[in-house]
Amino acid sequence: MATAYLDHNATTPPYKSVIELVARVMREGGNPSAVYGVGRQARGRVETARSQVAKLANARARDVTFFGSATEAHATLIAQFASALFLRPDSEHDAVLNSRPGIPIPLKSSGVVCIESLKNLLYSNSGPILVAIMAANNETGIIPDIETISQLIISAKVNNPKIHFHIDAVQAAGKFPIDFKAWGCDSLALSSHKMGGPQGVGALVTRPGFDLQPIIRGGGQERRRRAGTENVAGIAGFGLACELTEDMDHLIVLREHLERGLNAINPKSIIVGQDERRLPNTTCVINPGMSSEILLMKFDLAGVALSSGSACSSGRVGGSHVLQAMGINADFARSSLRFSLGRETTKAEVDLALDAYRDICS
Repeated sequence: MATAYLDHNATTPPYKSVIELVARVMREGGNPSAVYGVGRQARGRVETARSQVAKLANARARDVTFFGSATEAHATLIAQFASALFLRPDSEHDAVLNSRPGIPIPLKSSGVVCIESLKNLLYSNSGPILVAIMAANNETGIIPDIETISQLIISAKVNNPKIHFHIDAVQAAGKFPIDFKAWGCDSLALSSHKMGGPQGVGALVTRPGFDLQPIIRGGGQERRRRAGTENVAGIAGFGLACELTEDMDHLIVLREHLERGLNAINPKSIIVGQDERRLPNTTCVINPGMSSEILLMKFDLAGVALSSGSACSSGRVGGSHVLQAMGINADFARSSLRFSLGRETTKAEVDLALDAYRDICS
């Protein structure tokens, strides 16, 4: 077992009160589609969570649909636009990139979306367009200028109302405020286990009146948007986690301590996106001449849990597609590590990681 768990962007340990609630709801039982008492109680759990998720996102509860994961939420949304032009950066999560072929929105070398390139793509096409952009990158922590992107898309919709703007807010939620209404998007995906909730639950928020068609068909659950009996306990835990989210700005001090230490130990190390707005908990560091795979094994032996990028790649360790989308060469992309801190991460854990790095580099 890791002595220092520094991979919170992969999955965040659930709040203790969330674990307790999930256990309690599992003991209660009941199918939320049943009309008798225990069924109505289960339904109440689901609808309470729906309101909690909606409050976190600044949206209406009726526009929140629960899924088995954010990946399923993305897939369901993207399936609605099979014939649309699909625009997304090549730095998106695999759940979006692998959903269907698309046209990449170029990135600047700093890792943020090139606004001028997006504008050209939007105004040079008149048919249906789906735009998908992360509110915060899961590997680098870089936060794009969502407000400017939103205003650009809103302006483009004047001439082309067939544009749909989808935001992947999986890594953003619980780390900084998300705002469905202010961002002006048409849909937004969330994941429970990235913010202190249980695994196996995701949500999709859609604009009022959007006709979301299911890709999993069967019963009439989730207003006929997603068939299958709801994961009541997981959904209840998700809702509570939304209420418990905290400001993570205090982690900036710890992140900066980590980054100063990494650069001091290995002056050749490169902090990705250091001059851009980033998540307060995330550090992506390139270690020229070193292998991510070997580094991860050595950190693991030292009791430090890290990753080299997304945890959704079946355990593979390879060149980061995110870094390559930023124009970073493949050799550098194969030498990166991601440190992602959590609400309970201590300085002692960070120092343990730095000690391990010092031993590795010596």
